[in-house]
Amino acid sequence: MREQDVQVETGKVHLRIQEGAGTPVVFLHGLGASGHDFRDAFGAPELGGRPLVALDLPGYGKSGRPQGFSYDLKDQAEILDQVLGALDMDQVDLVAHSMGGMAAIWFARLHPEKVRRLVLAEPNLDLANAQISARIRGYGSERAFAEGYREFLDRFDKPEKPSAYGFYRTLLETEPHVLFRSAQSIKTHSTEAFYREFLELPMPVAFLQGEKSWHRLEEGMRREMEEKGVRFATVPYAGHGMMGDNPREFYRVVGMLLEP
Repeated sequence: MREQDVQVETGKVHLRIQEGAGTPVVFLHGLGASGHDFRDAFGAPELGGRPLVALDLPGYGKSGRPQGFSYDLKDQAEILDQVLGALDMDQVDLVAHSMGGMAAIWFARLHPEKVRRLVLAEPNLDLANAQISARIRGYGSERAFAEGYREFLDRFDKPEKPSAYGFYRTLLETEPHVLFRSAQSIKTHSTEAFYREFLELPMPVAFLQGEKSWHRLEEGMRREMEEKGVRFATVPYAGHGMMGDNPREFYRVVGMLLEP
């Protein structure tokens, strides 16, 4: 695995890359996180030696944090397109977690020919499951959130699971304006219309759930998704942060879902 930066219109985007053979697998992280969430993918035998790329989306991890960027999920999808162009990747498999799942859906809508398969790990398709972004929006304004940022962080300072510790660490590295605008964007796009567009995506789609996660789809949504051909799989002994809670099983399931 190597690390490198690519330049896009927002500035620097940091990447973790593994060379390999076959369709590249691109990982997108969630709110307040980074590509480091997918560190166990690199060298994972379950992924069959495929090329791997884990991004730090703009505003997160080691990527740039421009004040003038919207941090809208649709705009993040367009940044992903610029990154793939810089890497000369014409078609990829996307594996995306939580907020990153929404950006991945936008990318698949805008550039369906560039996505072979889409694996979504508990994306924010309905606001009932977007608990952290709701807390952020609850401050009412970007300025109020910046002023209350320490109070917000204090709610996460006693992590009980590996994934929670990693989330707290990356939260400390994320600036308030990035989180607030991202949280607003989750609300903007977690709509019935967006969900209906998602159901019409042409590529194979899979939905991953953590066995012990608080994230739960309504039965009606799951039934509709299954009728549209979405495959469901569960990562055992894992919560919402399933890549950190049970990485071996997470990548085993992902590898299975990405098989031709």
